[in-house]
Amino acid sequence: MRAVTLGYGGKHIKSMDRTFENCASLKEVDLGNLNLKNLEKLDRTFGNCESLTDLNLKAVRNSEKLYSISGTFSDCKDLKHLELSDIP
Repeated sequence: MRAVTLGYGGKHIKSMDRTFENCASLKEVDLGNLNLKNLEKLDRTFGNCESLTDLNLKAVRNSEKLYSISGTFSDCKDLKHLELSDIP
């Protein structure tokens, strides 16, 4: 898997812990259009995604419940573009 785009929906997602962890060939992830207003945890979501270069996390801006992001980007050695605009 090299690229992931998740579109609409997501309002019932509370945790994305380890969702993409160890996806070594993953290069692009776009979560910008999800409704993540109930998201609480992103722990190690992209951990060990060594080839990840582009990541859009704009959807996280809607979450007022997010409290844990431990290790979310650990070992993301090639990450060049991280979109976090409008996060409160």
